[in-house]
Amino acid sequence: MSSKCVLAGIIAAVVLIGCLETVATQIECTSANERCVGLENCSKPPQDPATAKLSHVQCTPQVQSGAKVHVCCEKRHIKCYYKGQRGVCVPRGNCPMLKSITEHEQVVWSNQQPCYVHQDKEYLCCTYDKCVMHPNLCDTVKPEMQQSASSYPVCYKNGTQGSLVSTAICDVQDQLARSHNSVCCAPPTPDRLISHPKAAVLAAMPCGGFERELVIEDGEVAKRGEFPWMAFLVYVGNQTRCGGTLIHPSYVLTAKDCISSDPKPTHVLLGVSDLRKTPPCHAITGKSACDQVQRIAIAEILIHDMIDIGLLQLASRAQLREDRVHPICLPLYASLRIHMPRNVIVTGWGESEGAKPTYMLMKANTTVVMRGKECPNDQLICVGGVNYNTPCNGDTGGPYQAISKFGASSGYVQYGIISKVPPDCTNPDGPSSGPLVTYFINWILDRIDLSDERKP
Repeated sequence: MSSKCVLAGIIAAVVLIGCLETVATQIECTSANERCVGLENCSKPPQDPATAKLSHVQCTPQVQSGAKVHVCCEKRHIKCYYKGQRGVCVPRGNCPMLKSITEHEQVVWSNQQPCYVHQDKEYLCCTYDKCVMHPNLCDTVKPEMQQSASSYPVCYKNGTQGSLVSTAICDVQDQLARSHNSVCCAPPTPDRLISHPKAAVLAAMPCGGFERELVIEDGEVAKRGEFPWMAFLVYVGNQTRCGGTLIHPSYVLTAKDCISSDPKPTHVLLGVSDLRKTPPCHAITGKSACDQVQRIAIAEILIHDMIDIGLLQLASRAQLREDRVHPICLPLYASLRIHMPRNVIVTGWGESEGAKPTYMLMKANTTVVMRGKECPNDQLICVGGVNYNTPCNGDTGGPYQAISKFGASSGYVQYGIISKVPPDCTNPDGPSSGPLVTYFINWILDRIDLSDERKP
C-alpha cells in the first residue's frame, strides 16, 4: 500500500482514500435510498468478486443475517429470491401474494429470512409480479388507520368525553355516569379485549382483510373475493335464499329465521360470487371460478332462544385464502362494543330491481339509523329507510359491516346481522334491522369450540 494513502473517519468508519482499494464500515446507512443488506443481495457489485466488498460502504444491520459482509445498497439494486423466483423486498403484510396462497403457505412465507430490517420493520421477499415490475407500489408502509366517527351520542363527565350507550355494552370500569338504562362510557384503550376467555384466541386469528381503495356506489356487483367471508346457504329444493358470514374456519354466523324451520340448510358455499358457477362444476363456463368454491356440509345448527341470530358449525374446516375464503372480524375489543359506525356496507344475493333474485353478490353502502321511533330497541342495528339503500329479500343472514380499527390493525368488522327487511326494498317505507352483534358476542363465543386453536 502506498504511503500516500490518507486515513479518514466517518461515523464509526474507516476510509482509505487515494488507494486502489476503498472500504468504509459504518453502523447504518445514511442515505435514504440505501439499506443494509448482505453483499450477495446487492445486484450491482464490481465484476471482480475479490474486490466486491471494497467498492461499498460496509454496515452493521439492525438484525444479523447469515451474510458475512453487509453493505449499503441502493434499494433498486437489492435482489431477493423466494422459492427460486425473483422478488422484491417489501414490508411484512404489504405483499398482495398473501391473498392468493393457502393459510399454511402464508405461515411458510412469513417465516422466511428477512431481506433486511429498516426502522424496526421487517422486509420480506415478495414475488408478486406487479410489485416486481413496480417496486415502489408495494414498498410503502401503510399508515395507521383512524377509527371512524361513531353514531352514539357524545357525553361528558368531569371533563372526560365518552359515548352514551346502553349499560349492557359498557364495562363497569368504563362507566362514568348512569342514567336509567344508559351510561356515559369512557373510551377503552384500543388494545383491550372484552372479558370473555375466548376473545383473545379468536382475535389472534386472521380476519377482515380489505383493500384500501374502497368506493361503493348505490348497489353494485361486488368484486370477486372482495367479501371473502360471505357464505351462501344451500337448501333442498332451493326455494329459500339466505346468506351468512364465516367468522371462524368452522363456523358461519347467520339469522335464526334462515335455519330454524324446514327446510333447513344442508350445506354452505364459500368463495362464491356468481351463483351460476357453483359445484358441481362439470359443463360450467368459467370452471376455474367454480372449482375454487368450497361446498361444506353443516354439522350442527345453533339458534338463540329470543333473538334472530343463529350459528352453523361446519362438518369440516374451510380452507382459508384471503382473496377467496376468509373470516370477518367480530367486535372482540371493548372499544368496538361501544362503537356504532355512521355508515355500514350490506352484501348479499337478495332481490334486485323488479323483485328479481340476483345471481351475483351485490354490495351497497347505507346509513345507520339511531335510536328513536323507527329503531326503539337497543339490541338492534337499524339502517337505511326512506331515500336510503336497504337490504332486500334474500339478503337475510348477511352482515351489516364496516371497516374499523381492530386492535393494532384494521379490517371489516361485523356489527349486525340482516334480519328484518322492508317488503319493497326499492321503495322502502322504513329501515331494515337486525341483531347488534355487540350485544350477543358472549352468546356466540360460548358456542364456538376454539380448543384446537390453543394447541401450539
